[in-house]
Amino acid sequence: SLEQVLKINSKRPVETERLELLKKMIRNNNFDNHISLGFSKIENHETKEARHHYQRAEKIHPERLELKALLEQILVEEKSYRTEQALKQAKQATREDNWVRAKAEFEKAKKNMPGNEAAIKGIKLAKEILRLQSVFVQYEKSPYRLTDNGVLNEAKEILEHASHFSEQSSKLRKKINQFSELISTFNQLISVIVTSDNMTNIQVRGVGKIGRILNRTIQLKPGYYTFEGTRNGFKSKLLQVLIPYNKNNYSVRIICDESI
Repeated sequence: SLEQVLKINSKRPVETERLELLKKMIRNNNFDNHISLGFSKIENHETKEARHHYQRAEKIHPERLELKALLEQILVEEKSYRTEQALKQAKQATREDNWVRAKAEFEKAKKNMPGNEAAIKGIKLAKEILRLQSVFVQYEKSPYRLTDNGVLNEAKEILEHASHFSEQSSKLRKKINQFSELISTFNQLISVIVTSDNMTNIQVRGVGKIGRILNRTIQLKPGYYTFEGTRNGFKSKLLQVLIPYNKNNYSVRIICDESI
């Protein structure tokens, strides 16, 4: 109404002053309403709506301290929401046995909330399961490392340690079972058929003497061995063989037949 009056006669100081006062009151009321609604939305965890009211209030009075307080609460709520969502996704990934994604989601949660205990524990668990899976893959790639007693003992310790995490990961549990079977095969004796000419003296270095034979079956664990043949008047022979872990028997023929 005052605006209509001033359109008719703009040189009325009382109405002009009154109009400016009313505009200021309306701006203040709108500002207060947006601040109040912003805090109310935060309490209901409606961060998107809270930020909308913050932005509307900021356009009215960008210098007011209430804005800072509201923004701080919005940022806290947004961090909490992002953390909650990341933890939710991480838990879903663990149920799907996808520990790469689980680790990434736990790390997102920790980035938003560094002190979050669930995120810290989740990262630790995911890293250990992934590490163990990688360790077992390396053993599978180079299984004959297990012929070394030191490596074999270390592998048994890893197997025992990994068993504590088997309930969390079906993939890891499968690796544990496969690796356990692999270790068992390296403890089994393989029948090795040794043939010669009954004149060559044979021994297996580091194991023992076989003597002069035509045919003999000995028992050896899988792994690398050096067979040595000697005969008076003939050049000695060294034969390096790999007794495979995935076969039931193996044949070796060694004869010294090259005269000196």
